[in-house]
Amino acid sequence: MSQSDTQPQEADGEKTSGTRWWWPFGRWVGQRNEWDVEHTLAWTGVLVVLVGDCAIAGAAIWGAVKIGASDADISIIVSLLSGAFTAITAITTAYFGIRAATTTAQKAMRHNHGQPGPN
Repeated sequence: MSQSDTQPQEADGEKTSGTRWWWPFGRWVGQRNEWDVEHTLAWTGVLVVLVGDCAIAGAAIWGAVKIGASDADISIIVSLLSGAFTAITAITTAYFGIRAATTTAQKAMRHNHGQPGPN
């Protein structure tokens, strides 16, 4: 390993520290900047929303199968599935709305303070 691989380097104009090694997705591990944090937060949020949506959908399908097996009225199944669809829609819309507002506010703050932001 050469000296340049272990010395702090600049990434996108920012000072970084720590030992670096190659990560297969095109970034050096050990280089952390503000964009990396925002990127991680965005993907983590999307994964949380997807897991929550899948859990609601799975519970609704399981409930519909159980209720359907007991010769219940079809209106109960319809109301169960429409409630699940409403919950999934509300969670997903809330996440993307909050994320868009947060991103816009962060870009405005960076612009006002003259700080460069991630593209």
